[in-house]
Amino acid sequence: MSKAILAVEQLNKDAFFDYVAAVYAEQDSFYDDKANDMSPNQLLKALGAIAAKVAGVTVDEFVQAANSKEVVQQVKYHTKYGRQNGIHSSPTFMINGLINNAMSSGWSAEQFNEVIEPLVKSNL
Repeated sequence: MSKAILAVEQLNKDAFFDYVAAVYAEQDSFYDDKANDMSPNQLLKALGAIAAKVAGVTVDEFVQAANSKEVVQQVKYHTKYGRQNGIHSSPTFMINGLINNAMSSGWSAEQFNEVIEPLVKSNL
């Protein structure tokens, strides 16, 4: 999934959030019971088909970008960054470079804002 998101960002930054929303809308297609038997290339092509719908790229362009040296190095960097900061699972919430263990993936947008806004404003 990281390669897919970074590939779309590389190919069409303006479509990034539309792509994330489109993948989220089709997330059941990527649950283990459906994706376990897919090869990495088949998975990228399925994600590329979504990119083709929302990002104005072809599946081949998407797969090429996802497998590019630049994207692979970005994935390695983000993985290394996460590991050095004790991030081993998703979601992990960081604000201003610090992990916030009090936050939960089950929170509403309002609950996130209650925690984030004061920290962003104070730059803590």
